[in-house]
Amino acid sequence: MGLEPVLRDHLVMTAVAVIIAVIISVAAWAVMDDDYTAEIVAVVGMAVGMAAGILAMLLVRRRDIFRTRGSSICYKLREVCSVLSFLAVVPTAVFFVITLLHPDSDVSDMPLISAIMVLVSMLIQAYYWRVAQNIGSMSGLNVITMVIALILLNISAILGIDHDSIILTAVSMFTPIAAVLLMYDWAWSADLGFLISLVCTVVATVAIVMDDWMQFGLLLSFWISTVFLFFDRHSMKNTFLMCDGEKLY
Repeated sequence: MGLEPVLRDHLVMTAVAVIIAVIISVAAWAVMDDDYTAEIVAVVGMAVGMAAGILAMLLVRRRDIFRTRGSSICYKLREVCSVLSFLAVVPTAVFFVITLLHPDSDVSDMPLISAIMVLVSMLIQAYYWRVAQNIGSMSGLNVITMVIALILLNISAILGIDHDSIILTAVSMFTPIAAVLLMYDWAWSADLGFLISLVCTVVATVAIVMDDWMQFGLLLSFWISTVFLFFDRHSMKNTFLMCDGEKLY
């Protein structure tokens, strides 16, 4: 499975989900005087948007979401993680729009939904990497550093969501996507995952330093993953993944 189909399918899903969720949320705040009720409607709107996004992806693919080019458990685990991590953008996007249009409303708990989705995706990814086997140039040290990088990509997103910075919340939308893209063919995902991580790290560093440069733990969660991916890229691109005797694309 190459770069174009992966991004096409999941970007279509995410775009549809975000648009529908935002429209319903904005309408709720426009017609309701009670912010609590409007927030509940917004959460329902997120669920509707996510369902519509998944349906749109199915229509684009014209096949079942769990029926990919292979039959191994890794394909199914990877698909679930991809859906969770891409759709984790939806609550955060609604949070940004409502905060922009209604600054007096407190919707700070919305990104927590994104954090939960990223956490669940990370746990499923752990099982995926336990099942998948690498064949090629990856040494034992490369595998360890890659696993640490993948964990930190997800953890940095959760920490960013828990932070009060709007910029870090925005960055948290992309680092989990970098983690799931690295579950795909490393021939293209190694460079793309590193690039996403690098951009997020630079932006996050500026935001953290401007806020409080003493937040070393948060800084390290971004930089360690980026540095490890930088050194692992060459080995990853000369390696492929297998599951149940089947090469993963």
